[in-house]
Amino acid sequence: MSGVSAGAICWFEKGITDSWAYDLAVMDCLGFVNGICCPHYDEEPARRPFVKKS
Repeated sequence: MSGVSAGAICWFEKGITDSWAYDLAVMDCLGFVNGICCPHYDEEPARRPFVKKS
């Protein structure tokens, strides 16, 4: 398994993305890995609340 940024979220149960929405959104993913993936978590503080409530 591999992937970076948006390509990494597909393996997890859920992912945080703004790739297909106007704003950040939580999306269901494949679920091979338990948990949630949030690319750019460290660089973009606005993503952190989405992870905490998901």
